[in-house]
Amino acid sequence: PLYPAANPVAYSNHLVNLAHLYYDIGDHRSALENVKKAVALKKATGERRTLSNAFTLLGNIYRRQQHYANAVETLQEGLLLARRAGDRRLMAESYEGLARTFLSMKEHEPALQYVDRSIELAQQARLPYLQQELRELLWQILEQKGETARAYDAYRRYVALRDSVVGLEKQRLLTELEYQFENEKKGQRIQ
Repeated sequence: PLYPAANPVAYSNHLVNLAHLYYDIGDHRSALENVKKAVALKKATGERRTLSNAFTLLGNIYRRQQHYANAVETLQEGLLLARRAGDRRLMAESYEGLARTFLSMKEHEPALQYVDRSIELAQQARLPYLQQELRELLWQILEQKGETARAYDAYRRYVALRDSVVGLEKQRLLTELEYQFENEKKGQRIQ
């Protein structure tokens, strides 16, 4: 078990991971409780590296609870920290949270600006899974905005990227199976 006093940085990371799990299963109250504790602990210890991730999660929780002003403010804080760290993945995730928040508020122009910036960063950081999510988000924004031609193009790009990501996953699994097969063959030769 992790004890807060023994290793507060590890404990705060544990709290963020726990908050992510609660968020994923839809228990936003427990997610909020854990991420707030983590943020306070990270601030108290000066742990800045993973604070951006915690702020992004906190902003996304606020968005799900329809506390949009809190969501925007918190996501912008996370974005600022990610910029200072120079972490493209964290910046892309913060921009994605902002895009989703503005989409929830039916404010399509800022949502488009944020998703475009997020896509750009995800491409630079070579994050195909995030790019796939972002292309789907772009398609949803354009569809809600009523720009059917652009939405169709975004949808086609999303499907192509989704298929590419599925191909990458299949390749990874195939490589894993080949490795297991080779190890089993070696084990049989030794016996």
